[in-house]
Amino acid sequence: MLRKLMKYELRSYFQTLLPLYIALLAAALLSNLFSNRMLALVMQGTPANLIGIIYFGLMVAVCTISMLMIILRFYKGLLSEEGYLMLTLPVKPWQHIASKLICSVIVLVLGGIVAIISFVVLIFSLDFMDPVILKRCLELIVNVSQNFSIHWVFYFVELMVLMFIAIGKQVLKAYAAISVGHLFSRHRIILSFLSYVVMGGIMLWLWGLIGNLINLLHLDHLILLLDPETKPQTWAYHLAFLLLIFWQGVEFILYYLVTHRILSKHLNLE
Repeated sequence: MLRKLMKYELRSYFQTLLPLYIALLAAALLSNLFSNRMLALVMQGTPANLIGIIYFGLMVAVCTISMLMIILRFYKGLLSEEGYLMLTLPVKPWQHIASKLICSVIVLVLGGIVAIISFVVLIFSLDFMDPVILKRCLELIVNVSQNFSIHWVFYFVELMVLMFIAIGKQVLKAYAAISVGHLFSRHRIILSFLSYVVMGGIMLWLWGLIGNLINLLHLDHLILLLDPETKPQTWAYHLAFLLLIFWQGVEFILYYLVTHRILSKHLNLE
């Protein structure tokens, strides 16, 4: 059932976002072509600057619409009139949350990849094919591989895990805030926004409290292990990644528990 829910979600997302992705890549390609001096002479009547403005506008549109759709898909699917239908399906609350969360993360990651590709297309030129530049890039890769050996593979994996958890945490934070706002009968949008701000403030206070505790226990000197001047060991970087993953993971779980509790026990669709 989870797979069917995800299929339905992704179809709704890509009906709107896929044309924007294509338009963004096309605008980046056209802007690159019109920036070529020879082509600019031939296409003197073409407003090349206008294409650049369109590219920037599409970039903003992709980011903004992606975020709005993530919020609206959760709100309309579970907390509005559509929620009556969705919640009558033989699907548990965690499956609804998981399907929307996974699809939201996919959309955000894919949107980021498309944005990066469009930027590369925008700035790419034959200068990048210069043998000197290619040689320096190859030397950089070799140096990184030699300095970190197999550890760079683990660093990359840890970074990817951290990125996905951090993105998922932000999505769940929005879900939790919207769910809290819908515990009330009036001013739900304002209260959802206030809930988002308050939850962020509480988490900052908690982590600040933990930071003060670390100082009291005189554990803050461990941070110096990551100082480049001290030539930190590879395990220190692994430890830093794992601590960041733990930090983001704790918030991820808390926001999920808040959302799941409200949807399963205190849902108010009136």
